[in-house]
Amino acid sequence: MRTEAIVCAPERRELALLTGTLRTFQVHACDGNDLQIECWPNTVINIYLAQYGRQVPSHQLCPPEGVTDGDLAMLNDTTDCLSTHALRTVEESCRDQRICNVKTSPQTFGYDPCPGVRKYAEVAYKCRPSE
Repeated sequence: MRTEAIVCAPERRELALLTGTLRTFQVHACDGNDLQIECWPNTVINIYLAQYGRQVPSHQLCPPEGVTDGDLAMLNDTTDCLSTHALRTVEESCRDQRICNVKTSPQTFGYDPCPGVRKYAEVAYKCRPSE
């Protein structure tokens, strides 16, 4: 029986170790607002997760405009609609930048995954050292 070992180049191992120890940040923005993604000087944005749509009820995040607190509990809104383009959209906009703003809207993400529902974008990212 023959076995083969896979050996990583030292710089790859160091990058993997560094990436695993970097702090993960999360930001969100409701429709009509900007996602504000920012890293420290000498670091750049590395996107890990980006979602646009709705996965939680309105009373938990980004309620419809003009709805009072008392009416929030009575909302029965869609909570299972996500854009399939969100990760690619945010990565293309923010890759290797220190500061990035992305408008949260159906136009930005290519289509409306749940028409008539107020949506939001969520992003998880790390700040890695710039080269």
